[in-house]
Amino acid sequence: MRNGQATGLILLLTLLVAAAGVACGSEQPSRQSEGKIALIDDSGSLLLIGADGSGKTVIPPVPPDWQIFYSVWSPDGSAIAFDNGQYLSAAKADGSESAQLYYEAKSFTDFTWSGDSKKIAFVRDDPHRSDYYPAIFVVRAAGGEPRMLVDGEDPSWSPDGRTIAFVRDDYLRLINGDGTDERRLARVGGHLALLVGGGDQGLLWSSDSQKIAYATSFLKDTQLCRVHIVPTNGRPEVEVTSGFTQCDIAWSADGTRIAFTRKGLIYSVEADGTHEQRLARGLEPSWSPDGSHLAYLRNGSIYTLDIASHAEHRLVRGEDLSWSPDGAFLLVRREIKQRAEGVPGKFVVETMRPDGSERRPLWPQGGGSCDCGDYPAWQPG
Repeated sequence: MRNGQATGLILLLTLLVAAAGVACGSEQPSRQSEGKIALIDDSGSLLLIGADGSGKTVIPPVPPDWQIFYSVWSPDGSAIAFDNGQYLSAAKADGSESAQLYYEAKSFTDFTWSGDSKKIAFVRDDPHRSDYYPAIFVVRAAGGEPRMLVDGEDPSWSPDGRTIAFVRDDYLRLINGDGTDERRLARVGGHLALLVGGGDQGLLWSSDSQKIAYATSFLKDTQLCRVHIVPTNGRPEVEVTSGFTQCDIAWSADGTRIAFTRKGLIYSVEADGTHEQRLARGLEPSWSPDGSHLAYLRNGSIYTLDIASHAEHRLVRGEDLSWSPDGAFLLVRREIKQRAEGVPGKFVVETMRPDGSERRPLWPQGGGSCDCGDYPAWQPG
């Protein structure tokens, strides 16, 4: 009995000491400060900075008189790939070991990371043909000789890393990451649209690697599309909505719902096309990784919607945003002065809560504004 009382007393004292530590101001590090941020500066270089605003690693374009246009983090955040219109390159998250993976002087290339963050699939000419025909190649992110996988374009690697979806001769197809077992999945009627919510990809995988969403338009370069979901197990394709919508699609993090836009309104449906729900007025929806919020654009400003309470918040004027890995914060590029022909714009890169609280300026360091911050992206955790 005495031993039990002594043990209970020790436990009580331990809890009291821990509580006192919290009361005296002991705090856990803010998740707002975790990870790195990638963005393009006004010189066209890729910047990697701490989410708390500390440090700066500069990756300049090659050749120096060019500029890096966009970058994509690897799924695990250990590396980043970037394209300047001539070179596809990759580097580690700290900016080291930068490697040029592919050179093509005439155009950008579509590329996609493997699920294990070790390889990149991209598009270039099939060297075995006399006329132009797109082919998909795979290369190690650390560098090496690219290997041709298959003729096709619009590659998209499944999150589990097993399969690459692509398009050839108006058919959506699948192939294993090692180049085996090519199979035809569905006919793509019309022009495949680049999905605004898909990182400029035409094919969007669900997080469970079981479904692929895409949009098609009958006229090239139009924003009026039909949205489709294709199960990879051979079940029939689902057309998300009748009639035409804008080409804005975003999967929820758990892969159960799709957000899309129709006539300036954002809706969500389940992956089988049922239970349509109107959410908000806006375009370019982006789910938070925890599924609790939806970010979107309306009239040149960034808004968020709390899915549970339906509370809407206008955050800042701007169009570029990225979620923190846990969905607790947003990274935005706030527009102070719009760009015009021959006149630079003024922007500030900031982080904040989905309701706009806890706003923290991130770039430029030291305050002010700059004509920079294109495509800001929070490092995956």
